[in-house]
Order: sequence, then structure tokens, then C-alpha cells
Amino acid sequence: MTTQEKFAVWDSTQPTLAEIEAYLERMRGDTPLKLVYRTSDGDIVNNHYISRFRAEFLGILLPESNKLVRMKTLDTKLFLAIPNREDVSVVRNGMRKYMAKLTTNINYIDAKGIRIPIRIANQGDMEKLNAHLQEFEKTLSVLKYYGINVFDRVKLQHLAWSNSGLFCHDMLTSKVVPIWEYIREVGDMLIFSDYGPFRVKSR
Repeated sequence: MTTQEKFAVWDSTQPTLAEIEAYLERMRGDTPLKLVYRTSDGDIVNNHYISRFRAEFLGILLPESNKLVRMKTLDTKLFLAIPNREDVSVVRNGMRKYMAKLTTNINYIDAKGIRIPIRIANQGDMEKLNAHLQEFEKTLSVLKYYGINVFDRVKLQHLAWSNSGLFCHDMLTSKVVPIWEYIREVGDMLIFSDYGPFRVKSR
């Protein structure tokens, strides 16, 4: 298909200027929120997806904060492994083991032993994210275009958070429910870190 033929197809959809701009931003990998990569040379923090650093991609940094949405979610794998979900002590122990495993899997540790501890999204995290939800959704759209679908099961209209680790607050319904019930009925929960760079490279 020639360039003119492609233009003809595009013109037939009568795109708005905003749609054209959004399409170009996605093609370039531009994101409204900053992305954080932890490489062996130091951290890279910018508004652009860098394909060659896919393996070093830590997450999405929320504006005017150190809150980092990590590239992992709390999902049903945890609760499928817990034999008795009605027993609070069993669930708490299972949660602790699962989060420890997640920490091992997703925390980059360099030669100096630098790591960023993770946690289930808490109330402060969700309030900050909710204030930048539109930018977050646009950032996820760009990432999905490049094949990063980590957040496919996260329901952004709900944005559940937990301060206890066992029960969560659904921001859409204002209900407090067990985390395993929320994940089973609604979707995955976000994982956060408090981000602190050991060295930032501008690109």
C-alpha cells in the first residue's frame, strides 16, 4: 500500500486533530507521565518508551511525588495457592509470602544492593493516581501499543487500595471487601514503590 493509499484510508475516517496528535504520540512512544528505567549506568527518567530498555523498565512515576506504579499487579495467583481463605492468619501468611516472592522477581538489585521495596496500593497512592488518571490511561495506551499489557486486568474506574493488606477499598463502590474477593470479581490491584533514584541520566 502506497503512502497516498494509506492517507486515503486515514482521511476516510475523518480523524480530528486531537486524534491525529494522539496517534503520533503513540507512534513515537511519547507518554504524558514519566517512565523509569533502571540500567547498569544509572536511572533513566523521561516521557518516552525506550524499547531497548524493556527489561529494565521499573514503572510509571506520578507527577510531583515519588510514587512509582510498578510493572506488576497483585492477581489471583496468590489466592489460588491459599488453602483456606476464610482463615485470616492463613491469608495474611500467604500474602506475606507472595509479596516476598514478588519483591524477588521485580526488584532490580545492582552491585551496590540498591532496590526499591514494593507494596500493595494504599490510600495515598490511589488518591495521587486518581488526580492524574487521564494521563495514566494515556500512558498505558502507549505502553500497550508496544506490547506491555501488564495492566489489562486493572479496572481503572475502581482503583482499589488497601492499608491493611487483607481488605481493600473499592473507590467506585466505596465498599470494603476482602482483597481476594475484589480480585476475583473485579480485577488485579496495583503495586507501588516509593521511588528514589541512585543516579538519573537525562536522555
